[in-house]
Amino acid sequence: MVPFSAYTAPVTLVDALTNSPVTLYTYPASFARAGSQFQLTNAPGSRPDIYHSFEMAVTKRYSKKWNAQGSFWITRYHEWIQAIEPNPNASVFPIDNTWNWEARAFGSYDLPLGFVVAGYYRAQSGIYGQRTESFSSPLLLQGSVTQRMEPFGSKQGPAIAVADLKLAKNIRFGENLRLQANF
Repeated sequence: MVPFSAYTAPVTLVDALTNSPVTLYTYPASFARAGSQFQLTNAPGSRPDIYHSFEMAVTKRYSKKWNAQGSFWITRYHEWIQAIEPNPNASVFPIDNTWNWEARAFGSYDLPLGFVVAGYYRAQSGIYGQRTESFSSPLLLQGSVTQRMEPFGSKQGPAIAVADLKLAKNIRFGENLRLQANF
């Protein structure tokens, strides 16, 4: 493994999307030698991942033929995309500073004649991402480089929502047996 400090040779290539110059770093040819060196490295203590969360929930226990639950949480991320930077190219846009959230709700009601109606809803923030570009050039002695081109979270998918509704019929067979048919 070539040490971080060896990546001293700048190489300027062109971003295919914007046609603007991008400077990447490679190591001098003197480091390109036969055989690989392996180095075990721990994530530095100076780069902690930090999360701040808030959550709330409400519950209506079963009484008078119905019950309900609802919850919501939100988390602020400050998370390193790579715990260890293998080279200076990984120093560009290295942190996830996004917010994620989720909301859930559930309720059920007992209808006459053994019928039950219930519903469940879950929604969450869309998945975050960022634009990356893959650069290949004989000048990059380490091979191709995938470079982050914008902060993580610059791209976000739509919120995800799922709803389930249920109608059920409870059927009793004697004292101890019960069958529930669901739709």
